[in-house]
Order: sequence, then structure tokens, then C-alpha cells
Amino acid sequence: MLKILHGDNVAASRNAYLAYKQNAQNPVMLRGGEFTYTDLVQIFDGGELFSDTKHVFIEDLFAKTKKGDELSLYTALLLSHAQENTIVLWEGKTLTKSQLNVFKDTVPELFKLPTLLFTLLDAIRPNNAPTLIKYAHAVKNEAGEEILFAMLIRQIRLLMAFSENADIDEVKRVAPWQKSKLVQQARMFSAEQLYTLHTRLYELDLARKTGTGSLPLSASIDFFLLRI
Repeated sequence: MLKILHGDNVAASRNAYLAYKQNAQNPVMLRGGEFTYTDLVQIFDGGELFSDTKHVFIEDLFAKTKKGDELSLYTALLLSHAQENTIVLWEGKTLTKSQLNVFKDTVPELFKLPTLLFTLLDAIRPNNAPTLIKYAHAVKNEAGEEILFAMLIRQIRLLMAFSENADIDEVKRVAPWQKSKLVQQARMFSAEQLYTLHTRLYELDLARKTGTGSLPLSASIDFFLLRI
């Protein structure tokens, strides 16, 4: 059995991946870029006292392995052992069609963030609290408050970066069409306003992690959005 878990809803895909691992007997954990073809051969060919079935879990095989012959060797080996073993691949992003076609007989599990989440992020601007609150409640019901909070932090960081022409990793990964939207959105705020929003999110995150917050995260998010 070979399973592929991928998508932009990393939290959900990760939870599913960990659930598969918890239900596996003697799981072998690997990370792309940190093992060799020989390592993988030895894992599958090495005998066990009571069972020859292996439970192999690999993270970021496509993201961390060089494209070309090396990746082809890995995928071919996995396919050749998929029938007798349990192999679970997890990728922290959405795989492309060509990448998925390598395992054409396998039905991947795609974990997507709700479209409304991105609608909410695009709607972040001054004096738009009622709309943001409405969207936020729907997103929390569908994806959870943790996902929403993490994406709010990312969005404000991006707006700050584009406002200040900062060179951060998130900016480097933004597609050209996204960059244009973010630049326009950042212009709706002053640099001081964005700094204040970022500070509030930092304080909420710190309170959440230290258990010093006076409100649950869901209510804290609502108050944050009300003050934009």
C-alpha cells in the first residue's frame, strides 16, 4: 500500500500522517535529502524475525530530493515495494500533476485550505471588520482557529515586507500575481499601522504559548480583526 498526503493545509495533512504512523508497527521514519538509495534498499530487503512487511514513512521526498535520475530511482524503488509494504509519503505543499503521475495508480490524499480563508486574507484592510468577522467565523468552523491564526500572522508579515521592501523568505516564494495584490493591499496601511498589527499578533501568540491570555484564541482573533 502506498499513500501520498499533500496540500496547502499542512496542519490537516500532518495530523493524518501522524495518525498513520501511530497505527503502524515499528514505523521507519525518513526525511528527503537525509537518506540514500542504498539506505532505502536495505530497509526493504532487510529481514525481520516475524514479518517481512515494512511500514515506511517519508517526509518531503519531492521537496528535498534533486529532480532527475536520483528521484526516479527512489520512486521506482518505492513502487516496486508498495504491494507488500505500507509506504506513506508526506509533502508540506501541493504536488504538481507531473509529480503525482509518477504514482499514477495511487490515489493521493489532498488537503486544501478553504477558499474562503484566502478571501478573508485579501479583505484585510482598515474599517472592514464586519466582513472580516463574518469570514473568520466560517473559516474557523471549516479549518480551525489555529490555521486561521497562522495565516493571519503570515499575511501581516507579507504586507509589512512589501510595505518596506524587505527581503524575507516568504516574499521570495510569492508568485508574481500574488505580489501585485499584496503590494496594493499593503498601500492601504501605513507602516506604523502594519507594525501595530504585527505587534498585536506577536503578543497574542506569546500569550497563547505561555498560557497567559485572558481569552480563548477564537475570541482573541475576533478582537484582533475588530481593531484593524
